[in-house]
Parts: sequence; structure tokens; C-alpha cells
Amino acid sequence: MLSKGVESVLFFFHWRDIFSDIWYGGKISLFIGVFSTIISTTIAIIYGSISGMAPEWIDDVMMKATEIFLSIPSILVIIFVQAIIGGSNPISISLVIGVVSWMNIAKIIRSEVRQIRNSEYILVAQIMGGNFFYIVKQHLIPNFVSSIMF
Repeated sequence: MLSKGVESVLFFFHWRDIFSDIWYGGKISLFIGVFSTIISTTIAIIYGSISGMAPEWIDDVMMKATEIFLSIPSILVIIFVQAIIGGSNPISISLVIGVVSWMNIAKIIRSEVRQIRNSEYILVAQIMGGNFFYIVKQHLIPNFVSSIMF
């Protein structure tokens, strides 16, 4: 039988081992969450901005395609694509989740862009020769960043 002091030391090291395992697993989960969010937000900003700035018929086609993809459960698509890719590591899992989960954010961005696309500062930037990515970066993103944060 071990003394009380030795038992408490052994318990401490066992607890420390579990605690370090939890931190290590949390680090991987946070990486997957942050990296997939960056990927999906980037895709959504580009897609939603193109859809919002495009003529009406292109916008309709893009949003119908988005709604068709949204009708499929995303967890099934994630599992299917991950099975096709093969080896599951944090980067491939993040890529698959990011590529599959951008559609809801794109719809929000599209509605925000549709509201502000005819503002004077957007029209002036277009007249002065600002390309699409300049207008998105300088004028559109600051206006819809609060909408996509929540």
C-alpha cells in the first residue's frame, strides 16, 4: 500500500497527462475550425460579391446553384469528399469543411452587396477605373464585415 503523499503525486501526474492530451486535441480542433472558417469566408466573399455586383440573370443563376447545394446535407458532402481525397489530416479536413460550408455566408454577403452596390462611392470607384477586387477590398468588405462576423 502506498502512502498518501505518493498517491497524490501519482494522481497529479496522471491528471497532468490527461490535461496535456486535452490541450493537444484542442489545438488541433482550433486549427481545423479557424482554417476552415478562413477558407469558407474567403470563398463566400468572392462568390457573394460577384453575385451581388452581377446583372440580375447571373445573380439568379448563382443563387439558384447555391440553394441547390444548400439542399444537400453538408455533413454527407464532407464525408463523401473526405473519403474521395483519402488520408485524413487536419489540413485536408479543414479544406473540405471550408469548401463545403461557404454558401450561407455567401447569401448574406450577396444581400449586403445588393444593398450598397449603387451607392455613390461604389459608382465613383468604378468610374475611376477601380477593378473588382479593389472595390471589394476597399469599399464592400468594410460595409459587410459586421454582418458576417455574427
